[in-house]
Amino acid sequence: MKKLLITTAIAILILLTSCSKKSKETKSKSIDQIQSENGIPVVVSDINSGELIAWTDYTTYLKGAKQQKVYGMLGDDLKSIDVKTGDIVKSGDVVAKFATDNPKAQYRQAKIQAETIEKTYSRMKAVFESGGISRQKMDEIEAKYKAAKETYLMASKLVNIKAPISGMVTDIFVDPGQRVKPSTPILEIAKTDEVIAKIVLEESKIQYVNIGDEVRVKSDSYDKEFIGKVKKVSLSANIRTGGFTVEIAIPNKESKLRPGLFCKVLFKTVDIKDVISIPRNSIVKIGKRKFVYIVEDKKAKRVEVETGLTSGDSVVIKSGLSNGDKLVVQGQSRLSDGSKVKIVS
Repeated sequence: MKKLLITTAIAILILLTSCSKKSKETKSKSIDQIQSENGIPVVVSDINSGELIAWTDYTTYLKGAKQQKVYGMLGDDLKSIDVKTGDIVKSGDVVAKFATDNPKAQYRQAKIQAETIEKTYSRMKAVFESGGISRQKMDEIEAKYKAAKETYLMASKLVNIKAPISGMVTDIFVDPGQRVKPSTPILEIAKTDEVIAKIVLEESKIQYVNIGDEVRVKSDSYDKEFIGKVKKVSLSANIRTGGFTVEIAIPNKESKLRPGLFCKVLFKTVDIKDVISIPRNSIVKIGKRKFVYIVEDKKAKRVEVETGLTSGDSVVIKSGLSNGDKLVVQGQSRLSDGSKVKIVS
């Protein structure tokens, strides 16, 4: 009797456990079941036609609008360099010197002679004006004075090296005391109120560039963006590279952009108005055909589309979509035509 009671209790326990498991299995639903009932979660974006702009960037370096190397006319040791890199100079400023006792220049002799003759000229001019000497004699004295003055100026140019243009000293190639030849550049000066960037555009991009077009210029050295304009476009391609040289002029009144600075030049290569464009990853490919999903009445509708120009992550839709359509941009890989959906964003 006792044994029978134990067996019955075990049987009841097993039965209760089995019922409990079945109850839990009945209550537990798969994700697919839940989504089938509530809808597959998707993110949508309203279709609105607008402007599609794309930029292509090129890395290059800047040059002064005008750059000129400075040379000394004497082949001798350089006495001094009177400027440093980054200095702003004016045309005619002395930037370097040779020794004034250089025998090739004969500077000291020319200076003494010019000063002596100038005194004679001033004295004799007063005599001439009082009628003390003839016009012919005065003309001879004046000719000697002018010749001595010209000789002195030439000697001065030999020993005092002057800036040929106004601008910034961008580079110094020699050191004081170094022997230089007339063919040895001493330093370089660049006109910096405007800087130039040159790039080479491939044939497929040159159609988008015209003289006068605005160009964006960026440098890691500055937070701000600079605006330049296309100044020149080569009429023929480079035989070696197949590219077209484009020259951009960038106003630089504050001289922030220095010659030699690396920068990015951004050209507008796509500018289409009143166009529908969508993210490329919203497109589902089936064979050679392209589809997207839109949401209508809480259901996914598969729509075939014809695509056009691709720019970055965006692609132009030529047909298949209209303004106001709700395009699925996330979750489309789990959809099929007619799937119930739940818009989460």
